[in-house]
Amino acid sequence: MISTNFIQHRIAKIFLISFLILFLELTLIRWVNSSITSISFYSNIIMLASFFGIGCGCLLDIKKNLFRIFPLLILILAISLFVSAILNLPISSLDDEIIMFKTPSFLDNKIPNYLIIIIVFSYITLIFLTLGQQLKFAFNNFAKPIDAYIFDLTGSLAGIIFFSIFSYFEIGLMLWIFVIFTIYFLLTNDQKSKFNFNALFICFITILLIFLNSNFYQNSWWSRYYFIDLKEFVKDQHYLISTDKTGHQEMTANPKESAWFYSIPYDYFKNSNYDDILIIGAGSGQDVASALTKNVKRIDAVDIEPRLVEIGKQFHPLKPYSDPRVNVIINDGRNFLENQKNKKYDLIIFALTDSLKLASNSTNTRLESYLLTNESFATAKSLLKDNGMLVLYNYYRKDWLVEKIIGSLNMVFQDKILSIQKNISTIQSGAFIVAGNKINDFEEQKFAKNLGFRYKFFDEKNISKNLYLGTDNWPFIYLLKPLIPHNYWVIIIYMLALNFSLIGFFIYKNLQENFSKKITKRNFLTTLPWHMFFLGAGFMMLETKNIINFQLLFGTTWLVNSLVFSGVLALALLSAILVKIKINFNKKILYFLMTISLILAIYIPLKSIINLPFFSKYLLAIAISLLPIFFANLIFSSNFAKQTDAGISFGLNMLGALIGGILEYISMISGYHFLLYIIAFCYLLAIIFVEFIFIKK
Repeated sequence: MISTNFIQHRIAKIFLISFLILFLELTLIRWVNSSITSISFYSNIIMLASFFGIGCGCLLDIKKNLFRIFPLLILILAISLFVSAILNLPISSLDDEIIMFKTPSFLDNKIPNYLIIIIVFSYITLIFLTLGQQLKFAFNNFAKPIDAYIFDLTGSLAGIIFFSIFSYFEIGLMLWIFVIFTIYFLLTNDQKSKFNFNALFICFITILLIFLNSNFYQNSWWSRYYFIDLKEFVKDQHYLISTDKTGHQEMTANPKESAWFYSIPYDYFKNSNYDDILIIGAGSGQDVASALTKNVKRIDAVDIEPRLVEIGKQFHPLKPYSDPRVNVIINDGRNFLENQKNKKYDLIIFALTDSLKLASNSTNTRLESYLLTNESFATAKSLLKDNGMLVLYNYYRKDWLVEKIIGSLNMVFQDKILSIQKNISTIQSGAFIVAGNKINDFEEQKFAKNLGFRYKFFDEKNISKNLYLGTDNWPFIYLLKPLIPHNYWVIIIYMLALNFSLIGFFIYKNLQENFSKKITKRNFLTTLPWHMFFLGAGFMMLETKNIINFQLLFGTTWLVNSLVFSGVLALALLSAILVKIKINFNKKILYFLMTISLILAIYIPLKSIINLPFFSKYLLAIAISLLPIFFANLIFSSNFAKQTDAGISFGLNMLGALIGGILEYISMISGYHFLLYIIAFCYLLAIIFVEFIFIKK
């Protein structure tokens, strides 16, 4: 039994509230994404809403304890998400500049996508406002801000580790919410006040609602990436798998009844007795099952999602993963390609490699983004035998996406590319794309008899020169061209308006109180710790770039993301401890080391180390990615330790982090490498403010 005295201790308070903030943020990212398809393409919106809410709670002087309404806010959210899932709220994009996958809805084109995002952002902000207020109270209980920061980081690190353990064991929503409410009652357990039975009742209703909702899904799992639901249409014959409540894969007993493109590599190419096949995106095994009917000798089946593979092993009518010819690998497809040095394939298939999932909660890359770049196609080409073939098939939604893929393949293979589509006017029915020397074995006359399809060969003469191809620096294959789509602009303007309105209101109130309504430019610039704002913006982008680096080098798996986030927090904690124990760091040396580490990151491109042996690549990744993080944390901790009002400093830091998250969208225009220059500029502004403008009290 945890004693009341312990819970009321200032260390326990700040640890628990920080744990709750991180754990709740990760819970909402998974929960909201699984209920509203639109959010799947803006998952950093929830993270940015948490920053803004915490910043509001720290900066606004709200007398009433908002934490009392926290359970009610979670209950309202639960009801709203369950209703939205039933209604299947649609994506109604304003333009054709970006591809977002969706399922049909009777509300289609009636609810603007940006409106859904704005509502979600606003409501999540309100939830985290209640937690930000508690964090401010917790910071104010410490005489030294650095002490509070150490235990804040410890709680945050514990929150992400705890959630990662839950993810590994596929522990789902009900227990996530149970943990959240348990922490809530620990934080509100006060000997001086009566137990809040109303809050207990609300928590009980919320968990009961989640339990009842889960009964609608007989075979379902909260995997490490998705909420997965399995439905049986014909007993032991036909199954449909949905991820985050959107149709994703199917399993059938008759492969010929599956998607039209499965059989083409085997039925319409001469000498199609393949010895070695690689299938990336094997999922539950339908592609593998089709290949096995064609007497292939060996199949490497790669998929990033272990639960989909397990579903295939258990439920697929043909049990393809039980066949001794099949070798199953759980890994990111691009990472597998990069590390496959000694084996060559007759046929490599990129099999329906699309997802509704962004690779992390702070980037705009998707799980498969780095699989569809020029560099990835070049790696796949290097793994083909002399008469090998690379095949991609999918429901690509837009003609321009097919053209971009064909353009990339033509550039890499320096040869003609074959595209096959159904003989209808829309690309929704899918496309089958072929590259490699075996393209010369295509049996045109035999295929021409199939009147339901059309085919075309592409070379430099009939491929547009104006295509914007996916690269490791600009992995936005689903963007028509380098731009920030209109939908995103509406949301960005809304967030910026809220952010700067809050800052303006806070400045007005703060300067009024401290300078008797005599607000001057000098007061505005010199009395508030603006360097904390710029440190927050720079660090947020630095963390994002760090995540991108590790995704590219080691894969976009959930484990890589968890280790990166945990590593960033651990480095922040280490730097805070070093400052606490008074290990003196000369600030000029720190600035110099930070500058050198950023220059190193700018001038050593990741593509130069991606093919190195693992150990060498790992050491260089630390030097390029983690050293700037470490020095940035030392700079922040050194400055935070000197603040007189930890709540204000932390609040400004959170608002700066929001701006950093918004600036990440610039990568959709410039690519990710350019972010390093913006990061350097933010840290330069922070140094200028702290060294030459800010007046220390």
